Amino acid sequence: MQLQNQIGDLNELMNQREIASQMVRLESIGRLAAGLAHNLNNGLAIIEGNADMIGERNKDPESTRNLKAIKASVARGRELSDTLLGFSHGGEPIKDLTEPSKFISELATSFYKGSAIKLDIDLPRELPTVLADTGQLKHAFVNLLKNSLEAMPDGGTVTIVGRNMRIGEKEVADLPAGEYVRIEVRDTGPGLSAGVMERIFDP
Repeated sequence: MQLQNQIGDLNELMNQREIASQMVRLESIGRLAAGLAHNLNNGLAIIEGNADMIGERNKDPESTRNLKAIKASVARGRELSDTLLGFSHGGEPIKDLTEPSKFISELATSFYKGSAIKLDIDLPRELPTVLADTGQLKHAFVNLLKNSLEAMPDGGTVTIVGRNMRIGEKEVADLPAGEYVRIEVRDTGPGLSAGVMERIFDP
């Protein structure tokens, strides 16, 4: 019995050390993310300023279209910068009402356009509106879709399924009991190795 207690204490100590190590690593990544975000913002400000100056001097339709594309890219860059800053500061996400069925369908259809991927979407219209950070949600889904595309360069099937579900108390860590929308993204690729799975949630 004493040996079992000692083994249990050792396992607990190892877990605590692992958690502490992960926290140090996350703090380091957070500082790196903050520096990258500030440098990115500075670069975007220069691009945007020069685009405005060019727009004042050139009013022809082609220049206007090109400048519009530049400003759209700058806006996407700022979204990424805000995500980095939010992570580095541990900030709360900026939540707004979002229709998951419409949002995800449009995003996935646009992303796989022209590729060899077959898209199978099962997102019922009756899925409720959810409160979410649209920027972070888009970033997460784009990464999932990109990973599937890279895993199936010769084509395959990506299936996206959405369902209403209720989570009980302490059923899922850090989520209070209540009504949720569950979105599953599956593909027919080879899957992830055990080594990659261990790092799948690293920022």
